[in-house]
Amino acid sequence: MIDTREGSHSQDETLVLPPALASFVDRMGDFQLMTLGAMDLMRDLSREDISGRALSAKIARDPTLSARILRLANSSYYGTAHRIATVNQAVTMIGIDNVRRLVQGLCMVEMSTPHGGVSKHFGGRAFAAHALAVSYLAGVLTGRIGFQNLGKGEAETAGLIHDIGMCLLGSGDPKTYQDIQVRFWGQVEDYLQAPEGASIVSVEESMLGFTHAHLGGWLAQQWNLPLNIQESLAWHHGPLQNVTNQEAVVVVHLAEILTNEHDMDYLPMGGCGRIHPDVIQFLESRGKGQFLETLHQSLAREISKAKQLHQLILTEEQKEEKQTVELKGEELPRPAIPKGAVKPIRLPVPWWSYLLPGAPQLIRGELGMGVGFLAGFLFALAFFVLTYLSGGIVLSLVFLFVSIAIWLLSIILE
Repeated sequence: MIDTREGSHSQDETLVLPPALASFVDRMGDFQLMTLGAMDLMRDLSREDISGRALSAKIARDPTLSARILRLANSSYYGTAHRIATVNQAVTMIGIDNVRRLVQGLCMVEMSTPHGGVSKHFGGRAFAAHALAVSYLAGVLTGRIGFQNLGKGEAETAGLIHDIGMCLLGSGDPKTYQDIQVRFWGQVEDYLQAPEGASIVSVEESMLGFTHAHLGGWLAQQWNLPLNIQESLAWHHGPLQNVTNQEAVVVVHLAEILTNEHDMDYLPMGGCGRIHPDVIQFLESRGKGQFLETLHQSLAREISKAKQLHQLILTEEQKEEKQTVELKGEELPRPAIPKGAVKPIRLPVPWWSYLLPGAPQLIRGELGMGVGFLAGFLFALAFFVLTYLSGGIVLSLVFLFVSIAIWLLSIILE
């Protein structure tokens, strides 16, 4: 049930939302933004104490998800020296947090594309990439600003699903509010191009009496998420006067502003608006007003990483070739070969492997070629030593040249 009481509230009270939202959700009917398996996985990922073994086991239950995780883990973004062939290896080599972030991003892709969803208008993959970038920066901002009442995990979760209400507004499936959906998306860009530069929430407010942020807060309430996350979703565009957990709202608000100003959005240009005056006032009241003046410069490295993560999800292929590789007696998904490629992507091998002929091939699993180079090099080297000790200088030089040629050939054909 939606609490529409006016005024501030305590931690024990429920989320205060606009009265117009109540009648809207009553007409909305049943909905499902993701499969039950994906919902369970997202719930497990929110646990800070989840182990790498438990995370790997849960991902491995879904072959399609496993294949997509391996594809992304083997991308140049993570720059791993060895090809990652199992989910467990991905957790070990790129870390639990990175794998968790990839899974969350892929779940967001699913969440934003059911029944047409926001993908009908802006692209579900762009929506998911934006959500993941906001999540990452929200976690960074929590530590940089020095908020004491907000954990990094909570901030990342709030950032990840901050625009989930847009999925409900964008869905073309529930017929009970299809007319409102068509009217909204048909007029929103005209509003945004107006001289006054209206933000998307002002458009929603005028047309619906509530915003996608309010709808997201309601959904977080239905999912029994903590109040600070509910408020982060409901008020991440402002204002702050009815908010108990203002730190959480401020972090998500600033993270979204940063992503939008650095081309990591899915909305039309200017749709997010500017930093809300309440956010500025809140930071100044806590002696952190100067943080806004150097926001972009002080977070330049983190913003760059967020853009790489955004691009990684944005360009992840939707259709993948079904391939498997047998390793240790198990059938495991293999990253798909890009169309037009002659052979699988060859990740770089450690520099020291070039010192030993055949080592690059052995590291990549090309056992026949690797053993051949290594055996040939060792035999040629052995005959060089034997002929040199027996006084056959000319013959020893021949075997020396042969061993060098094998070494060079191993490097050229790696």
